[in-house]
Amino acid sequence: MEETEPCFLYLSGEHSSLPKAEAVAVLYSEGSPALLSEELPRVLRLRTSPKGRMALAHRAGYTKQCCRELFMCEASTVGVAQAVRNVDFREYLLSGESFRVVVERVECKDAESTRRLERTLGKKISDSVPGARVNLVNPDRTFFGLNVAGNFLFGIANRGTGSGVHRRRPSLRPFFHPSAMLPKLARCMVNLARAKRSDVILDPFCGTGSLLIEAGLMGCRTVGLDVSTRMVQGAARNLRFFGMSCCELFVADARRLPIKDFNCVASDPPYGRGSSTHGVDARLLVKGLMQEALDILPSREHLCLAFPKGQALPELGNELGYATVECHEIREHRSLTRQVVVFRKP
Repeated sequence: MEETEPCFLYLSGEHSSLPKAEAVAVLYSEGSPALLSEELPRVLRLRTSPKGRMALAHRAGYTKQCCRELFMCEASTVGVAQAVRNVDFREYLLSGESFRVVVERVECKDAESTRRLERTLGKKISDSVPGARVNLVNPDRTFFGLNVAGNFLFGIANRGTGSGVHRRRPSLRPFFHPSAMLPKLARCMVNLARAKRSDVILDPFCGTGSLLIEAGLMGCRTVGLDVSTRMVQGAARNLRFFGMSCCELFVADARRLPIKDFNCVASDPPYGRGSSTHGVDARLLVKGLMQEALDILPSREHLCLAFPKGQALPELGNELGYATVECHEIREHRSLTRQVVVFRKP
């Protein structure tokens, strides 16, 4: 087994179960160990390899920070002072390098103590590493602390995961449609499909290309289908806008797949007023896709779909011979709750 080290993830508060599920899926995809040690509000502590930690930092959309953990202690001045004395910061920061300290809090209200901790820890690091410089804008290292549930976690942060998702929101793309999926959820679904770098991931209802964009940014090869020529042309514009020229796009019916070589599937099939099914019942479309994919997907690979709750999607998958891996509910508004369901081919 790869050598592991302690780390902690500061999770998005946008959903109760998706952030943890996504992190576990990323480590599965990378073949990295995932030894979970503790869950705190919006925090997941675990042991994984340096490779796994870097994958989480690069891939996970619902993780705000991914940190190599240096210590965890009681959230008090005395507790932090005792814990920080046991850290040799020369192992993590070289003389001449720059750094900053960022401290945040979960469900805590004392902003002044947060700023005070930043100053105290910053001085300790400066005193420990001669020649180290504070740089609050673009440092070589960011040390990140989190005050949560009476505990203080402190570590070395990777860059913020999901970096740049706000710049990829649908309204900023050249081609827009109101049914387009938001980047964080699209990225999460690619991860839940257990897509590996260089895998071919298929989105058979690609629409404006949200899932294809996120998969491409993670290093996957992408194939998109849509029955609408306008959508395929629009997806091509969006992909070019983000510098992706290697995606294959087809005007095609998802029930009769034109390709026979892919590793996994992630898709948001059409439903509701904002999407067109061209007169075909949405559930029949999904059933046809799942039947087609069952004959092509390699054994033990995954398919991740989003669909309205009440359409019995897990039951449909089980009837067709898939194993249901997990199911998450997302309340969109009063009249729509959709499920994100992950299936595995036996």
